[in-house]
Amino acid sequence: MNYIAIILKGFSHVFFQESILLGLVIVGGLAMVSPIALLLALVGNITGFFTSTLLGVKKPIVELGIYGFNGVLIGCMVAFYVKQLPMAVVITIVTSALAAAIFYLFFRNQIPAFALPFTLMGWLILMLLKYFK
Repeated sequence: MNYIAIILKGFSHVFFQESILLGLVIVGGLAMVSPIALLLALVGNITGFFTSTLLGVKKPIVELGIYGFNGVLIGCMVAFYVKQLPMAVVITIVTSALAAAIFYLFFRNQIPAFALPFTLMGWLILMLLKYFK
């Protein structure tokens, strides 16, 4: 497996495209705007990839990169709301893994999930941040 291609495709699926070039553009844009958002988006993307592998998703599906894009969105959101980096990394890992598991359940049952896992995890993050603030 070409891990770099999978990760870049995960970034490109934010725009519902499977493109290594678009993934590079998104990574470059995040690097210019917010290196912390890029770091957390990368953590979320990789977490989604590893979670899909642990769930036993078939290799051709994993190589599409679709299990990473919810993690990218979660990482960017967490970068905006959580300013303590260690806490932000933990929140990103946990919620990206949960989002990938939700995506897996939808995908396995042939139901399009799109960004629903991100939305659910986003609500969870915001509720927890409000509760623990």
